[in-house]
Amino acid sequence: MREIVKKSEILSRMIADTISQEMVRPLSLLAMNQSYLWTHLGCNEPNADEKVKQSLEGIELAQKSMERMWRNCADLYACIYDQVYPRQEPVDLCTLLQLIQEESAQIERAANVQIETKLPKEPFCVITDAAMAEKIILNLLSNALQASKPGGKVILGLRKSRDGAQLLIQDFCGGMTGQIARTLCCGTAMFEEEVAWNSAGIGLHLCREMCELLEWKPVVKTTSSGTTVTLDIPMDNMVLSNKLMFRSESGDDVAWRMECIGYIRLELSGVPGLEEYWTK
Repeated sequence: MREIVKKSEILSRMIADTISQEMVRPLSLLAMNQSYLWTHLGCNEPNADEKVKQSLEGIELAQKSMERMWRNCADLYACIYDQVYPRQEPVDLCTLLQLIQEESAQIERAANVQIETKLPKEPFCVITDAAMAEKIILNLLSNALQASKPGGKVILGLRKSRDGAQLLIQDFCGGMTGQIARTLCCGTAMFEEEVAWNSAGIGLHLCREMCELLEWKPVVKTTSSGTTVTLDIPMDNMVLSNKLMFRSESGDDVAWRMECIGYIRLELSGVPGLEEYWTK
């Protein structure tokens, strides 16, 4: 029995590694060919054929959707097989929330869901992995937006607490199902969770695994009027400083902002109503 399990694990890892490596080339080819055709067919011209533009935009959206799914699956495999080693760096999460707020007007126009951010009066930093923190926040926001009805609202908040800090993602859409709540809070995925696994998205499972690696504790409170996901961050992981920013090591603020906004749009483009977010 143990040999069968071991063989299954080896094959699963081989499949995951192969898919991760092989997906890069076709996704890059799709992006390059779409860009070439867009220019070659004069889609930037005032008299451009609208049907051609829509077709090429559809190719771009499909490519971005595949890229998002591939990245989430690859990241989840890496977490499950202990291939992820979180960095420990001071991160100003307020900066990411502010960028999301800047994009909120476009999101509201496209999906008719309002995003409200609540930031602390005194800035502070969290010792964590910037890329993982970004992915957790955007996946939870994406999930809340998908569950929201037109005219709804999602609140993103960051605050100090008695035991450290808290990130909050609150929606007003009738609450998560019990299975999804358990998926986020039940610990490392096991085969016994088959029902929850089938009912919840890859993004929620990825959030759970990354929260465990970062030692963030997710708490889900759901009622008939909505759901609040609270991520408790330990006091030991806090730094009281307003001089540190959520940015790449390049030091190029403009390039970092554009890269981060692009990633925000990539993650949120999976939300119904935001499929064309990339082309806005």
